[in-house]
Amino acid sequence: MRQLLHLLGSLLAAVRQVFLSVLNYFKRLKESRSRYYTRQRDKKRAASGKVRKPKETVPPTEKPLDIVYPDDLSPEIDELPVENIVRQNTVLPDEDVVRQNPTASEKIRARKLPSLKETLQRFTAGKRKTIRPAYIIAAAAGIFVLAGLITYAALRSKNVYTLDVTLKGDPVVLLEYGTPYEDPGAAASYQGSVIHSNDQTDLPVSTKMDEEPVEPGTYMIQYSAEYEDMKAGAMRIVHVVDTVPPEIKLTTNPDAYTLPGHPYEEEGFTASDNHDGDLTAQVTSEEKDGHVIYTVSDAAGNKATADRAIVYDDRTAPVLTLKDDVPLEIIAGDEWKDSFTSIDDLDGDITAKVKVEGKVDNYKEGTYTLKYTSEDAHGNASTAERTVTVKPLPKNDPSLAVNGDKIVFLTFDDGPGEYTAELLDILAKYNVKATFFVTGLGNHQELIGREAAEGHTVGVHSLTHDYDKIYADEDAFWEDFDAMNDIIEQQTGSRTNIMRFPGGSSNTVSAGNEGLMTRLTVQAQKKGYDYYDWNAYDGDVYETTDPKQISQNIIDGIQQQSISVVLCHDTKEYTKDGIEDAIRWALENGYTFLPITFGCFECHHGVQN
Repeated sequence: MRQLLHLLGSLLAAVRQVFLSVLNYFKRLKESRSRYYTRQRDKKRAASGKVRKPKETVPPTEKPLDIVYPDDLSPEIDELPVENIVRQNTVLPDEDVVRQNPTASEKIRARKLPSLKETLQRFTAGKRKTIRPAYIIAAAAGIFVLAGLITYAALRSKNVYTLDVTLKGDPVVLLEYGTPYEDPGAAASYQGSVIHSNDQTDLPVSTKMDEEPVEPGTYMIQYSAEYEDMKAGAMRIVHVVDTVPPEIKLTTNPDAYTLPGHPYEEEGFTASDNHDGDLTAQVTSEEKDGHVIYTVSDAAGNKATADRAIVYDDRTAPVLTLKDDVPLEIIAGDEWKDSFTSIDDLDGDITAKVKVEGKVDNYKEGTYTLKYTSEDAHGNASTAERTVTVKPLPKNDPSLAVNGDKIVFLTFDDGPGEYTAELLDILAKYNVKATFFVTGLGNHQELIGREAAEGHTVGVHSLTHDYDKIYADEDAFWEDFDAMNDIIEQQTGSRTNIMRFPGGSSNTVSAGNEGLMTRLTVQAQKKGYDYYDWNAYDGDVYETTDPKQISQNIIDGIQQQSISVVLCHDTKEYTKDGIEDAIRWALENGYTFLPITFGCFECHHGVQN
């Protein structure tokens, strides 16, 4: 095709050159004829005596120009070549004036390759009487016709028919996931490369798609057409992409807030993606500068973020708690100590800042109301209130004993000791009279006199409380007994006829002397002594050291019978600390405390030896 166009261009250039040469020839011919006829008119005017003044004067040094014709041409010729016009009397190099009249053969020899223009000039110069412009035009037309035929033949020989499939729309399509794909299709055409007389358009096109472009990925769609035993095809590429980021939705509770300086407590959130679905579990969060930044990415790498501004506030009042271990009812004279706490969710323990209105006078009967107010640093306040009743001190009244019902004989062995004085104070508070079975141990014999002076019964227990010594035989026992009774007489002014065997009458520590306890119990009665064992026990030897358990053991024991003889020891601190609760409970529940007197009640164990 390129060679054909090149040939056509060369032909058109040759034709153009011929026309330009012909036009140039006629132009020169016109100018030559004009000069010729002007000269003839001037000769005729000169012959008639009418000379026309020339427009321009010829310099005196030059002769007027004249036209010199070649030898083979007549001066009358109308077609005078411009090249044959020269100046007369021209000075040549050898300063001789010669007439320049070269022949056509000399011109041909002087030129190695004459141009088309020169060839036509020579041709027209030799045939000037027979060639006319009409012939030249006819020749040019023939050349044009010949060139057209040659061109048509060349184009027809180069004409090639092709079948093409052209895509409608872009050959590469980016389709967002979730968008339905609409195929624009393709068009097929059958046409020649140069001549289009048998072209066909809108030929049927077949489309082949392995699967619908739905999921992210790359899909190829093939188009094909057949016509005149020719096949053609084209392909379109569809890229299904996911560029939409997930969406994070934050749950907001209008009443929620975060304490200043405390970490944020999550209110909730969800995350979903148009392709991956629920991504809530993949969300990460970071608390920074008063904000929570949530981040999640889908499988395609699309990233979504959400920002939550944290609301800092303190709207919760402190928790004010009145302790339950504080009694709401006390006996006058009892120690009463308040107990409460106040804990704030931001300020922490602010118990020390609690304000209390009112006061309990534990020595004065009455009802006292206490009001508590606790306020945190942000003005949130809590209040509480409780009432404490101070009751009059219960007094033991022996006259209330009726028919031996609910009678309690408190007895204390092994004293006096270092806790006896405090015990006597407690008994005095409630006007309770008890019985003390004393020994000669320790350095507190002076308390024996106080016991008797305050209305308590003093009985003999033992001087030494040495089992091996006092239970060696009867004489050893009564010798120890009399020595202790001597001390009682010294402290109280009188001897006592009340006694308790060390270890009780049922003891087995005297087993080394067979039948000793049987003999001693009989001897005691014959000597005029009344001995007492016990039917209730506070457990203060080998069983417990807890004052509350001591008190409970006494309470449990006295409820088992109408008349109780309770064994205690005034040498134990925990006995002293637990006895008051038992006394108070007994008095409040109708019991009467009495001291043991001779013959008031028989409380004997079964003798084991």
